[in-house]
Amino acid sequence: MGSGKARSWIIITHDDVPVEIGMEITAGALNNLPTAEEGEEASTFVLPLHHKAQDVTPFDHLVINWEPNGHEPPGVYDVPHFDFHFYMISLAQQMSIMPGAALGIPPAPGYLPTDYVIPGAEVPMMGKHWLDPSSPELIPPASPLHHPFTYTFIYGSYNGQVVFQEPMVTRAFLLSNTEVSTAIKQPALYAEHSYYPTRFNIYKDGGSYYITLSDFVWR
Repeated sequence: MGSGKARSWIIITHDDVPVEIGMEITAGALNNLPTAEEGEEASTFVLPLHHKAQDVTPFDHLVINWEPNGHEPPGVYDVPHFDFHFYMISLAQQMSIMPGAALGIPPAPGYLPTDYVIPGAEVPMMGKHWLDPSSPELIPPASPLHHPFTYTFIYGSYNGQVVFQEPMVTRAFLLSNTEVSTAIKQPALYAEHSYYPTRFNIYKDGGSYYITLSDFVWR
């Protein structure tokens, strides 16, 4: 990835309880990344998960999407950033997501956190995005609570099913070496029994950047 590497990892207790799962990105991976002209395929990095991670969490695989020019909506997310997807479906299922009625079907009430009410982009081979209007970048600019986009947390769905959780982080914020640990808003209902994360974290350690989910709770 760029001039470095990215990998997935998980910490699990001896009792098979997940502690933290995430992505390690070496410092060089933030440099010499593909440009918009080189295409979406060159900017997508799929990270398989160890089978033990699949056994004790709802996650099947991870994907890093590098957005050199950002994306919609303009004035909000149109800055260089990364989409860090934690997918709950297989890679084959993810790749089968295409435009159509199924892409727009929302999850039943309770399967998204109550605050996630803004429907975002419907993206093939990804899913329908759901946004939290209390995120600082989505608060009207006239409000003192508004803050330009640095990082946020998104849920994604397809055909009425929640299919991913997504920290989204600007390249500039990663390079600032600022540490973050914040609560993930939780739904009332879950599609399957598993350990689900309740916090997401951004930090740098030993020269690498980490984007992780932690504080797992059995649902």
